[in-house]
Amino acid sequence: MNKNNFSVIEGNSKKEQIDQNLPNENPQLCMLKVIDGGKEKLDELFFKLISRPAAFGQEEFEYLCDVTFKDRLERGEAYDLGIERLKAKESHGWGLEKNLLLSIFCGDDAEHARLTKIIKRRNELGLTLVVSEF
Repeated sequence: MNKNNFSVIEGNSKKEQIDQNLPNENPQLCMLKVIDGGKEKLDELFFKLISRPAAFGQEEFEYLCDVTFKDRLERGEAYDLGIERLKAKESHGWGLEKNLLLSIFCGDDAEHARLTKIIKRRNELGLTLVVSEF
């Protein structure tokens, strides 16, 4: 078998298939995930990633950006999608921290300094948010 061809070997377990298909030189560089449905399904998944990045869990989001679509996404685009995911997440008691992260990601130094002071003061006073209703 040609070690550079990644083919599915019927009758073997997934681990055996992966082991048999990895190049011997550096197996850590190869990551394999089978997506059922072919190119159309992959295109649908890419569209969903671009249009609704918050629909994915963190591990799946990172895998899609770093592995599955690494050739279709620029690093900056993946970064922007990560910011969109964070904006879409519900805060449930960590709104200050969420906004602090967003200020860091967006490079807003004034907002970062303001939120850092608020969080520091809140922690010094031992305050916690019990219920938040708007």
